[in-house]
Amino acid sequence: MPASSPVAFAVLTLASGGLLTGCPAFLSDGFEIAADGGTAGPDGIASAFDSSGSGPDATTPTDAAMASDDSQADGGNDGPTPESDSGGDSSTTGTRIDAGGGPSCHGLVTSCGAAGKTSCCSSSLVPGGTFNRSNDATYSATVSDFQLDNYEISVGRFRNFVAAYSQTMTASGAGKNPNDASDPGWNSALNGSLPADPTALMAALKCDPAYETWTDTAGADENLPINCIDWSEAFAFCIWDGGRLPTEAEWNYAAAGGGEQRQYPWGATVPGTNAKLAVYGCYYTGTGTCSGLTDIAPVGSIAAGNAKWGQSDLAGNVWEWTADAFASPYAATSCINCSYEMSGATNRVLRGGSFSFDATHLLTSDRSSYFGPNNNYPNVGARCARTP
Repeated sequence: MPASSPVAFAVLTLASGGLLTGCPAFLSDGFEIAADGGTAGPDGIASAFDSSGSGPDATTPTDAAMASDDSQADGGNDGPTPESDSGGDSSTTGTRIDAGGGPSCHGLVTSCGAAGKTSCCSSSLVPGGTFNRSNDATYSATVSDFQLDNYEISVGRFRNFVAAYSQTMTASGAGKNPNDASDPGWNSALNGSLPADPTALMAALKCDPAYETWTDTAGADENLPINCIDWSEAFAFCIWDGGRLPTEAEWNYAAAGGGEQRQYPWGATVPGTNAKLAVYGCYYTGTGTCSGLTDIAPVGSIAAGNAKWGQSDLAGNVWEWTADAFASPYAATSCINCSYEMSGATNRVLRGGSFSFDATHLLTSDRSSYFGPNNNYPNVGARCARTP
């Protein structure tokens, strides 16, 4: 999206009945959140700001940009206290692999996490098991052991990808989930949806001058999550870095603490109107009104919100792409190492909420999608899964 395009802002109705105003929605010609049979999903109410952020235009979005399927089943334990960057409860934190497995951290200092002393590429083992997707007993799933990166992809890591980038760099079939024989991996037809060259990729990363985390030269924000990446770009990055996108089931399993069925990645504690547990609602540096890039936190900043196996920001900061095409209800009531792939899918599953969305989207039961996986939005980033 050109920097001169209008920026759509959402006015989200909170479960408490209050309003969260002034926060950036997914950026497109229009924005709407549609509740899909859930109890927590807000209706789409929106206003628009001009590209300078100077004031609202009384315009109404027209295109449906996101569908939400919210469920608030109870369950889970209170979250751990922050004892380290890798997660609170050392008895449940996964085995951390600081070296990463790919080239994205080459040349980067170990500066991620709440203490700023951990490799931005650290990745933890998630032991497999069986759980209920979205905390709904109707939809059980079993996943095998996998690794899930502790942090969302940072700007610094993505900078190394841009330096190596070409439109045809990803081999057909790469990025398959080895636990799923039906996974096709990368489809070479996706190459046509990717930017033509590094210059075009950098241009695509500039989707909103107020909130884009990318800069053409390295600066002070290298540990912010890369945003403004579409699904294909996220998938290509993870393959290049030796991983893949997590399936929705894997992502949800890690966030819910597996069979613990946590309501939030940290447990059952409802987040307050602050950023003590998650970066959401524009509370990171303010009082709930979005003001710009400072509303986004460096990856892993909120250790108290870490999940059972050490992953940070599985709730808040930026929405995260998963491998699956979006289907509601789920395509199968029970499955083993499953993902849902649909040729020519017009939407992909997003999980976790973001810096500007309300607390309903932090729930591990919340699953969402926007229409069109080849658009770039400042609320959206990704993290990678890996083979142990």
